[in-house]
Amino acid sequence: MGTKGIQRFHCSRCPHRLTYLKGEPRQEGYIVLQFGQQYCTAGKKYRMFKKKDPKIYPPNWCPKLKKPCEFRVYDFKDANTWYLHTLLKRKSPPDGYQYAVRLSGTVNLTPSAFFSMAKRKGASELLGVMVKIGEIVEIDDGLTSNCFYLTLSGVKYLPYWDTARARKNEYACKNTDN
Repeated sequence: MGTKGIQRFHCSRCPHRLTYLKGEPRQEGYIVLQFGQQYCTAGKKYRMFKKKDPKIYPPNWCPKLKKPCEFRVYDFKDANTWYLHTLLKRKSPPDGYQYAVRLSGTVNLTPSAFFSMAKRKGASELLGVMVKIGEIVEIDDGLTSNCFYLTLSGVKYLPYWDTARARKNEYACKNTDN
């Protein structure tokens, strides 16, 4: 699963996309809904999709889209979980309950751009912060959050990693004087 590319978010999966199919027009908020038209209900006001807007992918004006994207770096929540993971010599990425958020920030890269550029450059260089091997980087563009596991051989895409569980944990700084 790590070599497969990132799937772009499809607007048809969004719960805020509305296709009005009733025969009579009606007033909803500041707009009159017309039969067969598609609307985005995510912002304060409904917004109608124009003909020039993309049919599958979200348009640039999508209210849920974050520019710049947010990133979070996850590390082992304490020294004991790190030691257990290295003692067992697991090659797969740890589960979400073993990790916690070490730092967060913003980056001007989309998740797919980060994944393709991380093959040529280091993740630390792309994010502008120090990231180590074995950490997980999450990039959230507002529509989906994508996770990447940093290994010696490169970056591995983790489509099903549990970020909600990792965000609940408290990060205890490991002693790095070894």
